[in-house]
Amino acid sequence: PNPSAVSDSNGEYVALYNPSSSDIALNGNYEICRRRGGACTTLSGTAPKNDGTFVGCRNAGYVGYSFCDEDLNFDMANWQSDTLDLYKNGELIESVTYGFALFNGGRCWKRNASGVWGYGTCEFV
Repeated sequence: PNPSAVSDSNGEYVALYNPSSSDIALNGNYEICRRRGGACTTLSGTAPKNDGTFVGCRNAGYVGYSFCDEDLNFDMANWQSDTLDLYKNGELIESVTYGFALFNGGRCWKRNASGVWGYGTCEFV
């Protein structure tokens, strides 16, 4: 969540991958929340099947991203750890805590094929 191409709070994004063989209609049933401060965004649209991606961005219009599906109403801290939670119908289905990112400009916090989280190359910027 710390792209170097843009200012910190403008341009951060969250990518949700759908590995299933069916589209997932988000349509207000899914919500992504930042624990620090309790800010949440209700998601709409579709996460496409077969490793498709749904992307929520902070100030997408400001930075001119063309890959954003939803505008998030919160930023993600880089000067301290933070946690993002994904809810479906009010039930927590995924949670990720990322560490101090201040010196990880241009890198993204992501899960690899083995399910291990760490900093790596950003797919979109």
